[in-house]
Amino acid sequence: MEKIDVLYTANESFLDIMLASILSLIENCNIPNINLHIIAEGFSDETYKKISKVVEGEPGVKIDFYPFEDFNVSQFGIPDWRGTQVANARIFFQEFMKDKVSDIDNLLYLDSDTVVVGDLNNLGEYQESLIYGAKDLMKKRDLRYLNLPAYYNSGVLYINVNEWIENSCQDKLVENIEREKSKLLLPNQDLINITLFDKFDTLPVEYNIGPVEMIFSDLANRIYFDMSNRQVSAAEIKEAKEKPKIYHAYGYGSIKPWLNNESNPMNEDFMKYILQANPSYQRKDIENIFKILAFNPWLMKSTLFVKNLLPCGMERKLTDVKEKIFLKKNK
Repeated sequence: MEKIDVLYTANESFLDIMLASILSLIENCNIPNINLHIIAEGFSDETYKKISKVVEGEPGVKIDFYPFEDFNVSQFGIPDWRGTQVANARIFFQEFMKDKVSDIDNLLYLDSDTVVVGDLNNLGEYQESLIYGAKDLMKKRDLRYLNLPAYYNSGVLYINVNEWIENSCQDKLVENIEREKSKLLLPNQDLINITLFDKFDTLPVEYNIGPVEMIFSDLANRIYFDMSNRQVSAAEIKEAKEKPKIYHAYGYGSIKPWLNNESNPMNEDFMKYILQANPSYQRKDIENIFKILAFNPWLMKSTLFVKNLLPCGMERKLTDVKEKIFLKKNK
């Protein structure tokens, strides 16, 4: 591939995390021309300058900013995620990017909490479908809650822009919001899956590896993933870990690699780039019960196995409870 267009959505609170992702992309994707597109919520002038300085001196890197405030995402009534609508902005990339969309064939969307660790040239092979994503770790039996044949993680999406426009995907997503609102626990991710389920195709796991896939040995992975009949198999995970492309710090409770912990298997990979972006970055302490899990990897593994035994649908309900606690704490 000669070029790649990459979209991020972020606010000030995730600045250093997003910069780490950008630095890892530049260093590892092995594509000479990178066009960065950033939907930015509440960025100050200093923040814009900081981001521009990070990519300064990279001749193949171009960057365009799209202020989140330029388009009213909240008018459509999609539930917030973590108290903001910025994550939902990916659905409306056409509105933000406007005429720049016409110059893009394929758009790679990356959550800010990703780091690129491998060559991305093989993305050029994924041209047959409208949208590609890696399957979420959801148990197959839980698919019935959304009445879907498969469910994809929206943290890494590879979108055929022309097909997206020709199929009026944005309009279809908007039409589905009110009808499906009660199901939108993970707002943009659930909405994209429910609306575009027949347009999706599958990226290999190596394009979206989470910490749960990395923490276990091969034997433990076989027990955890195969015995619980999840969408992703232990064999797929083993193959992905041998040739990883993108790490994604999703899930895993509140134990994120940029926080003070000894449990997250992605700590080193993330902190390498976070410290490049901000050498004075200080990892904050984790509060509440997650602090115990943060410094006891064996206990974290045990907790994950206990969660594996939960009845159908319970993992999504726990996510709902955790989100409500987060919002109450951060009011």
